[in-house]
Formats: sequence, structure tokens, C-alpha cells
Amino acid sequence: MDHRVVALLILMMSPVFSRPNEWTWPRCPCPKLLLPVCSSNYITFLSPCEFKCYADAFYSMYKTKLYILKERRCEEEEA
Repeated sequence: MDHRVVALLILMMSPVFSRPNEWTWPRCPCPKLLLPVCSSNYITFLSPCEFKCYADAFYSMYKTKLYILKERRCEEEEA
């Protein structure tokens, strides 16, 4: 078999066997609201909708549930 055909087959099959990474997160159809929330992995999301979209994708990839720690940015101090 021609080495170019083998290389092409390997290239075509690589996405099937590779694990998703941080660049494959879904784009969420969330409204552009600024209601920041802090998640249990200490990432600030712009809204609860964006958090839910990320948390659902995170669970499907890692089987780990995330939750909202507080309804403000992670860096903000408690009043």
C-alpha cells in the first residue's frame, strides 16, 4: 500500500481515537447577561446559563459534577 494512503488513513482516524481537550467545549446559546457566578472549580462564568453549559460538557467528559459556589465573581470578597 502506498505510504501516502496509510498516512491519510491515520490522519483521518486520529480524531476518532483522541480525547477531547479544552478547545472542544461547546458554544453555548446563552443571552449576553452579566450575572457572574463562581463554580466549584473556581472559574468565574458570565452567567448561570454559561455555567450550566460548561458544567454539562464537563460532566460528560469527566463524570464530575460542578456546582455554583456563589452568585458573584470568584475573586470578590463576601460582604
